[in-house]
Amino acid sequence: MARLPRLEIPRLPHLLLQRAHNFGCLAVDEHDAQAWQAALHQASRDQAVQVHGYGLWPQGFLLLLTPEHAGGLSRLMQSVGRRYGAHFNRRHGRSGGLWDGRFRTTVVDPAESLLDALLMVESEAGWQALATGRRVVADTPAAGGLVPPQWSSRDHHLGRRRDPVVQEAAAWWALGNTPFERELGWKRRLDAGLATRRAQSLADAVDKGWVLGGPPGDGFAALVEAATPRRLQPLRRGRPRKAVVAPSSATAGAAPGASSD
Repeated sequence: MARLPRLEIPRLPHLLLQRAHNFGCLAVDEHDAQAWQAALHQASRDQAVQVHGYGLWPQGFLLLLTPEHAGGLSRLMQSVGRRYGAHFNRRHGRSGGLWDGRFRTTVVDPAESLLDALLMVESEAGWQALATGRRVVADTPAAGGLVPPQWSSRDHHLGRRRDPVVQEAAAWWALGNTPFERELGWKRRLDAGLATRRAQSLADAVDKGWVLGGPPGDGFAALVEAATPRRLQPLRRGRPRKAVVAPSSATAGAAPGASSD
């Protein structure tokens, strides 16, 4: 079956997932994390992509971003791959690409789903998307369970430091009228976490590239449908139903085998 084109729509937020090659190691320590953040910051500026939040695990990362132009996410990922890949390979004496194939992404409803997506990026729930269907390396803490991102934009949103990578989305400002109110509101969300079903729906959406939300033609899904010819939901399982042909008026009352002459 032909692979669907990646879902990417300018000026809408996207949840993006990238795993390390063979689910190996993408970042070893703080030095690697800072190099990755610097590469992401530079690429986001060059490609006019706003980064609303990020979570970096040794085995991959999640990003919440809004591209200004078509193809912005692809160019951003290519730039990060070149810059950070050169750093990581040189420092750790390896060669080859770091990414496990194509990055995965889904469009996020800025009103209904953006804060949940940001919560996933900055919390243990992101591990659910990262590790789904993958062999978790033996030395990973709590292997197979939920693991928080080792480096993320969480401290920025809790007011502990200023992160130049992050540009806030409109939904963030709605958390409160002052920085203290927004930071307190975010801490409460982090403490509460995501409901299991909600986390799973976000993980499935980004991993499989389906639009998160209501049925096709409804609300946000209709907006996305108008912006892309790409299929946005999985096809129904099984063979398609055969169309039932209604009898014509001329033959509707005829007996079996009777002629219309």
